[in-house]
Amino acid sequence: MQLKNKILIAYYSMTSHTRRVAELIQNAVGGELASIRTKEPYPSDYEAMVEQGRREVNEGFLPVLNEFPVDIDACHMIFLGTPVWWYSIAPTMKSFLKNHDLRGKIIYPFVTNEGWAGHALQDFATNLSGGCVKSGMNVKFSGDILITKEVQIRNWAKEAVKDIF
Repeated sequence: MQLKNKILIAYYSMTSHTRRVAELIQNAVGGELASIRTKEPYPSDYEAMVEQGRREVNEGFLPVLNEFPVDIDACHMIFLGTPVWWYSIAPTMKSFLKNHDLRGKIIYPFVTNEGWAGHALQDFATNLSGGCVKSGMNVKFSGDILITKEVQIRNWAKEAVKDIF
């Protein structure tokens, strides 16, 4: 099995920030890139989407997801990315973690935000059924401007791969 087949970069992205970081990681270390998607899309109106997201986080709602397009069993290392919603991981990521058996996988979480990550990185371990959660990365944006330096993201990803393989 080739190294790239052992690495998965799975992400949920609402505004494309998390997707952008996932693509940077893939460019740095290879692997397969896959988006986590809900069956029911969020409202296109930003304010309505924010209100729905707030309610979902507060109520512990887990949205139904589309079938994931990658065979997770074939992956050894998984980079998992999500935006921070109310200091936590997005409900979509929480649903993904609850619905997939990640035992035996090495997980490197990353979160994107425009303020404070809160407890989002810790939420990966809290919501995971198995798997070994390693040191995560907090990636900051200001609007569409990436504040965290791209080289920091690439170096974090390369160190993760070096540590495992």
